[in-house]
Amino acid sequence: MLIPKPALHSVPPYYVHYINLIPETDLITAFNNSTANTLALISSIHSTKENHAYSPNKWTIKQVFNHIIDTERILAYRAFRFSRKDATALAPFNENDYATNDNSNTKTLANLITEYTTVRASTHSLYSHITTDMLNFEGNANNLTVTAQSIGWFIIGHNTHHCNVLQERYLV
Repeated sequence: MLIPKPALHSVPPYYVHYINLIPETDLITAFNNSTANTLALISSIHSTKENHAYSPNKWTIKQVFNHIIDTERILAYRAFRFSRKDATALAPFNENDYATNDNSNTKTLANLITEYTTVRASTHSLYSHITTDMLNFEGNANNLTVTAQSIGWFIIGHNTHHCNVLQERYLV
């Protein structure tokens, strides 16, 4: 089943920038391309740079990658709940608190690649077996009305955004 981009007027304004970063028109294709591009980028980073931050008080490369993983894990959970027609409002999360407590200083990029691959495979599986009805259920997360469809596209856009940041600001 093709999962098209949602109409931008139907997604939270915060999502629009991220969704617009994605050239693909099918979510599963976007997941596949995003996975390949992200793994190629992260695999190209030498281990001597993994603790590099482009400026004081900014995240290290490992923290950025860990943030991509943490965010996908949280968003996929939200999409899972809404795809099951769970109307429970879901709380926001503070990305900086997560980064402070992510334990990335004990991980290598190789560890993070394994974790990313595992989380992405789970997210891919969720969306590979989802129905239109499941995609379109509206739930509340972070005080925003969202669907599993819009969350899926946001996951890819968020991932793309941070890969762009790594390339532009961290010069990787």
